[in-house]
Amino acid sequence: MMTLNLCLLGFIGSNFASIALQPFARKAGAASSAQAFIRMVLASSLGSLVGQAFDGTARPLATALLTAGVGCLALVLFSEEGRLFRRLLPAGTPQPVA
Repeated sequence: MMTLNLCLLGFIGSNFASIALQPFARKAGAASSAQAFIRMVLASSLGSLVGQAFDGTARPLATALLTAGVGCLALVLFSEEGRLFRRLLPAGTPQPVA
């Protein structure tokens, strides 16, 4: 079960990254770089904390995955104001020129 969870994280990350970059269509390169930097800094910091909590079992990793998943869902619900799976702009709408 844990292996499946870790394999599916790749799909989640890329989909949420594209959703997060949608408002920055004109400057997607800079926004993507900033997002990758923040993601790497947070991942290395949190990864070191999970590594320090290692006690010979998978419990620290499972706890970290559960905590991160619930926290991410809470942040997405907060940022989307409780509405999931909706488009920012309707299909076929041209991008606004900034």
